[in-house]
Amino acid sequence: MSLAAQSAPLIAALEQLGPHDHFCSIYESPEEHYAVAIPFMQIGLDRGEKCIYIADDGTVGDVREAMHAEVEEGGTGHAAAVPGLQICGKTGTAEIMDEHNRRVGRTTWFISFAPDDKPRYAVVVMVEGGLFGGSSCAPAAKKIYEAILKAEQSKPVQTVAGR
Repeated sequence: MSLAAQSAPLIAALEQLGPHDHFCSIYESPEEHYAVAIPFMQIGLDRGEKCIYIADDGTVGDVREAMHAEVEEGGTGHAAAVPGLQICGKTGTAEIMDEHNRRVGRTTWFISFAPDDKPRYAVVVMVEGGLFGGSSCAPAAKKIYEAILKAEQSKPVQTVAGR
């Protein structure tokens, strides 16, 4: 099946996004990336939205460093830090407005992965009616990561007997 045919359902889903919806994805290849990213940006531009697009292999390291600093170096996600586990994360807060452009609520989130060098876990916490991603969501992510570490430590050690 061609890449364009494989991407068709995703592009159809992208067309259903609202003006303030967000999209984030990781791709296996540059070809797959461009097959989705370019149509997605065109949809936004057609609706009059501003698009920021970064596509540079060197950017991945910069983004990882920034997400690591967000948690480990006193950023807004510091409440998710767990000793012994290097977590990369990003907080977010979106204000919900009514038809008169008055704020009526917030949706907050914290997205993350760990460990930073070879990720095995991804944790996303989203709270409707939260204050900020760092205060409403990052502490919950910390509890999830602590539970993961505890579960890993309680696994029985398997050994292979010598022959």
